[in-house]
Amino acid sequence: MPWNEGVLSYKANETLEAHRRVKIDTSATTAKPVKVVYADVEDYVGVTLNSAATGEMVAVAPNNIPGTLEIECKVGSAINVGTLLYAAADGKVTDT
Repeated sequence: MPWNEGVLSYKANETLEAHRRVKIDTSATTAKPVKVVYADVEDYVGVTLNSAATGEMVAVAPNNIPGTLEIECKVGSAINVGTLLYAAADGKVTDT
């Protein structure tokens, strides 16, 4: 993966898919490098740019990075521009 300004590297503390919201794993607060897991409805630090197996490094775009981020969305049908999205399980977002 090429170097991108503002992109952070963390260690995956579970198998992670690309384009999912992640949070710092609070059960591993002294780990170096810092470990991340999927965020559910809680705050998240960023969005994974690639998938990673447990123990592998994963690139994360911080949630305050300029521009837009691709995030996997769990919906029953197509969504329109301007639809409100909410945090969902396993790092996804949903329209319900």
